[in-house]
This record gives sequence, C-alpha cells and structure tokens, in this order.
Amino acid sequence: MGFLFRDPLTTVRLYMEFMGEYAVRMLEERIVSGREISVKVTVPTKLYVRDRVSRMSELPAGSSLQPDDSFKS
Repeated sequence: MGFLFRDPLTTVRLYMEFMGEYAVRMLEERIVSGREISVKVTVPTKLYVRDRVSRMSELPAGSSLQPDDSFKS
C-alpha cells in the first residue's frame, strides 16, 4: 500500500521465513516431547523510518500536522 502515497511510509520488516522455520521446529519439539507449557519467542524485526516521520519530529511541540497542499481537492 505504501506505493499509493507520495511520501514513503515507515515500515516494519518481519522475517517471515525465520518465523515459519522456528514455528515448525517448536511444533515438532512440542509433539516429540509432549511439552504443554508455552514458550515465549522474540522475533527480530527492523524498523525503516522514512522521511515523513523525521519531518514530523521537527514540528514544534503542541502543533498539529496539516495535510500537504497536494492532498487538497
């Protein structure tokens, strides 16, 4: 959906292949061992901060973001 916007959107990269592989390993281990206790897993992510966020952080405290002129009809 980011391609629909003039400014690139800040996004979070999820490592889907890692999550799938790890899920299969955990399921296999759970079946083999009969473990019933849940395990908490932290999945690595990467945050891509784009221009729009950095420009918003430059706004004075208490000000509100106004739409760009290009968005006016």
